[in-house]
Amino acid sequence: QYIDFFQNVDSRFVVSPSHVSPAETRSTASPNGCYDCAVYKTKLTMADNKCRYLESRGNTLQTEAVRAQAQISSAEAALRALEAETRALREQTEMLHRRLLDCQEQAVRFMQCDRVSNPQAVALFMNHLIQSTIIR
Repeated sequence: QYIDFFQNVDSRFVVSPSHVSPAETRSTASPNGCYDCAVYKTKLTMADNKCRYLESRGNTLQTEAVRAQAQISSAEAALRALEAETRALREQTEMLHRRLLDCQEQAVRFMQCDRVSNPQAVALFMNHLIQSTIIR
């Protein structure tokens, strides 16, 4: 009694379907031998199924890993853009804060001078304050 193995197209070993019982081949193998053969065939089929499952699972995990890496790259790019925007906004806020302090100092000095009662001087000063706070 023997079991023929051959390699399938996807490189897996498969039991040859040519095996039959000892009675049909006039073999001297005992019925226990046939039983053992059937057990081994079952175990081989189970192992083959497990291999296919693991290969499929491995492919799925690899696909998920590639997708996750793409998402990470996208998130990192978005993070870098947001960090750059945050820096720009922080710089703009600091610049506006400095301009506001400068305007407050100029307003205090203007209020202390004698031109405060001159409408034309007030209009010029207000225009100066507006111009100094425009973001360019």
